[in-house]
Amino acid sequence: MVEQTIGGQSQGLSTHDRAVSLAHRMLAGAGRAALVAYALEGQPTLDSLAHGMTASGDLMVATTVFSGSDDAVLLNPGTRMDVRMDITKLSPEPRVKILTASAHMLGQLEWLDPERATDVLEYEEVPEMVKAVAQSPFGMLGIVRVSRVLLHDGVGATAIPFAHLVERHDDVALAGLGDIETVGLDVASNLDSVDLASLCDAISNGWVEARVLSEKPSVGGCSHTKNREFVVDVDVTGLTVMRNGAERTHVFFVPFDRESVVECGGLLARVESLFGARVGAAE
Repeated sequence: MVEQTIGGQSQGLSTHDRAVSLAHRMLAGAGRAALVAYALEGQPTLDSLAHGMTASGDLMVATTVFSGSDDAVLLNPGTRMDVRMDITKLSPEPRVKILTASAHMLGQLEWLDPERATDVLEYEEVPEMVKAVAQSPFGMLGIVRVSRVLLHDGVGATAIPFAHLVERHDDVALAGLGDIETVGLDVASNLDSVDLASLCDAISNGWVEARVLSEKPSVGGCSHTKNREFVVDVDVTGLTVMRNGAERTHVFFVPFDRESVVECGGLLARVESLFGARVGAAE
């Protein structure tokens, strides 16, 4: 869809900036990942694994699968296998299940032999969850080599070169993934529903700049979700909210200024400024 802006143009970040940031967070460890060996008979799937990116930008996965399990065909250290990797990310909303985005990529999976895995875990900066799973009994560590990522979200499909995500991973100013996810959960859990409704009113009236990610008829869902607003996502590029009206459902992206501080404290302060009051857990 063509990006629609409410409230006039500014120096705010674009929906493409949001897509790149969101895809990076998902590959860096946010969301739930699965591997599908699409070239093998039956397309065996491994849907219980940790994933993340090393400091140098390698996409790593780790799992614990016993040799006698149905998934053993996917575990062959030292060889490369064609796979599709899928990652789904839900919103931080505790009240309702909302799919924020999904990421899909084709690549080659290589499980590292024990000696090489030990070297990587010792000398590379590997995400803690990936390291913990890889070092557990029957744990295995693998690397997935991909060239591009296809992100599906409210805007549609966005193709992003993997190299762009590696460049973002190298940005030392970027807040830690865990900190960003914590801020999102704090905002969604502690934000007053009246404040969120007021923000959506301000967006609809053009008082706050926002991009319209999607607009569609309100169908399905439970009655308690009607005429409600929900936090879809929070990160250093902006705040994404959904207004589930009686007749139409809108998803808005409220971009932050390009000059905004992108470390975690600055992120929380930027979200707070949208509502004129503190949100999130008390320090």
